[in-house]
Amino acid sequence: MPQLDRIIVFTQIFWLFFVFLFLYIVLTHFFLPKFLQSFKTRNLIIEHNSNENSEINSSFLMSQTVLSDRLNEQLLIVKSTLLNIFVLLNNKNFIDLRLTDNLLFNSTFYITLYWDSIVLDKISLNSKICNFVYRN
Repeated sequence: MPQLDRIIVFTQIFWLFFVFLFLYIVLTHFFLPKFLQSFKTRNLIIEHNSNENSEINSSFLMSQTVLSDRLNEQLLIVKSTLLNIFVLLNNKNFIDLRLTDNLLFNSTFYITLYWDSIVLDKISLNSKICNFVYRN
């Protein structure tokens, strides 16, 4: 039987080991370092992107808290002014509308610095002094 001939089997086994050894050497010395470098580079890029994302997120949260604090400060000023005016209304018949308009304008101005133009177009600002002066 020719399949079991020792001469044929030896050459087949020799070439099999030789080809596998050659492929192993080529893959480990040439391709494997490039694959590893590619994986390391990808991991560095992912790490850098996650760090940048966290920095952007923290700056956004910081600006959001600053905006919220300023908005609350201005609203407290408006609230205290309006409460003082209502107390004065009960005590007097004279109302100082210029002071109220000035405070409302200042608070609205500082609030709208952080809003976009679409929201600003929706806010209508009418002065009470102008209405008061035009009526009289």
